[in-house]
Amino acid sequence: MSDSQPHEQGISLQDQALGEMLQGMRDGKHDIKVNGEPVEVIRPLGAGGTKKVFDVALGGNRVALALPNDVDGVIRMKQKWENIMHEPENTNRVRALGIPTNTVCETVPITLNGVPFDALRLTRYEDLPFQVLDGKNRLSTEYAGSVLPEQLDSESFQALFGGIVTDTATLISNGVHLGRDSFNVCVVDNGLRLFLNDLGSARFEPFEPGEIDHVSQQYTISTLDAFVNGLNEEEYQRHKGFLDGKAFEFNNPDKMSVILARAVRQKVTE
Repeated sequence: MSDSQPHEQGISLQDQALGEMLQGMRDGKHDIKVNGEPVEVIRPLGAGGTKKVFDVALGGNRVALALPNDVDGVIRMKQKWENIMHEPENTNRVRALGIPTNTVCETVPITLNGVPFDALRLTRYEDLPFQVLDGKNRLSTEYAGSVLPEQLDSESFQALFGGIVTDTATLISNGVHLGRDSFNVCVVDNGLRLFLNDLGSARFEPFEPGEIDHVSQQYTISTLDAFVNGLNEEEYQRHKGFLDGKAFEFNNPDKMSVILARAVRQKVTE
């Protein structure tokens, strides 16, 4: 039974309309209008458990437009999208800390398959003033130029992650609570920095002193995971030996995850 069929007594007309909207998306229909004017959908950019993002022509510009993923029913989609509507405010708060985020993150009223809906407008990664290593869509990563050395070792890897360590300490010092899906990596001025997105569920409250070790580890491993997943295939294969052998285990003091998390803790407690 599709979402467009009222399968519960008393289902609201709004939910019926949203169900029809989602069913249309499942059928490949993405009829988008802004102020009554059709929006050209050019290509999909990526999808996660909450959003589908499309490259569209809007107001004479190419932008990324985030729509709900059609894998859920109406109730679950509404719950997820309520979080999405917090992304603009949370993105502004994180950006104010000096950490790279999308340069545009704002809601835009649209009609989607004939149903009024608030979408999310973003800058396309390719239009940002820095290069994003897209940890969620490895095949989409296109390098303007690599910042990785020919050979990675512990010393060069720590130097490479210096800016990320500082960014991570800034998050923790300012009480920014994030899930692992928020972490990506970008290249700014030939160095690596955090790139944070999907911030709808972010919370802002001080960490307890006893939480610092755990959070430093979790944020570090989330970043390392995003970094490795964001490498293009050629660079991943070139550095696979070092990354598989040195990056991820927390129970070995020589692992980069342990070394970097320790550096984060030191910065937080300075």
